[in-house]
Amino acid sequence: MVLVDKVSNIYGDEIGFIEQYDFSRANLDYESRVKAVTTVASICYASEDRSIGSEKLFTKLQQEALGLPSSSFEFVPVLLSMRKVSQCEILANQENFNPLDIEKFGEYVENNKYLLTNLRALLNTVGEEYIDKFYNTEEECEIIKKHFKVFKLKIDLPTRSQLVRHSLLNLQELSRRYTTDKKVPIELYLTDSLKDFEEELKEMIDIYKVLIKKGVKAEEARRVLPQGIYTQIWVGFQPRALKVFLGERTKSSAQKEIRIVAKEIEKMLKKD
Repeated sequence: MVLVDKVSNIYGDEIGFIEQYDFSRANLDYESRVKAVTTVASICYASEDRSIGSEKLFTKLQQEALGLPSSSFEFVPVLLSMRKVSQCEILANQENFNPLDIEKFGEYVENNKYLLTNLRALLNTVGEEYIDKFYNTEEECEIIKKHFKVFKLKIDLPTRSQLVRHSLLNLQELSRRYTTDKKVPIELYLTDSLKDFEEELKEMIDIYKVLIKKGVKAEEARRVLPQGIYTQIWVGFQPRALKVFLGERTKSSAQKEIRIVAKEIEKMLKKD
């Protein structure tokens, strides 16, 4: 996956950032699929060093994706010509899968000449046996590049909550259920009105650390953490979802932090 652009210090505290990546070649071949899926999935456990490119992890996640949920497969864009759409529907009917998944989670592009969907939807439509029939060509990857946009964000939890309200997005997030402060340090975002309470908020983080030391599982200890901590999240946009997000979140009425994110993404896209 290719880093296209990066904006650091988005909130003025030297912590938050936005990175844009090119995932257009993620469905070019099997190796590309493995790298894309494991790159996105590894954020959950902060295990990039040992997970990216792991066929074992990919296979495990593929089995999950067949029964839902592995959303990391949504970051592999699949471009289908109308002939291939018909082929998917035929295979789905033969195997008793749901032929609507590729359209439900996809969008028609290039004057309806193609359906832009994703590997997760394809898996649930035609099944594991047939997904290797639907790799994209170099030409198709160039079309995908125009329409599928991927970003990695480091933002605070309330801003993440506003982001995930956009239901058409592809999302994968760092999990504090599996990662403690030893692996991923806990960092605070403080608005101007909260800066006078920094010590009190840090005390909550200290309580979390005590709980972890006493053997409380991370999935339970995280309940005492303040909402103002940072998280990291992968976000994938198809054209319609991107238009809605930018239209709503760049408005002056949008909350400051999500507006900053939206405007920075808008600036990045203008460079494409």
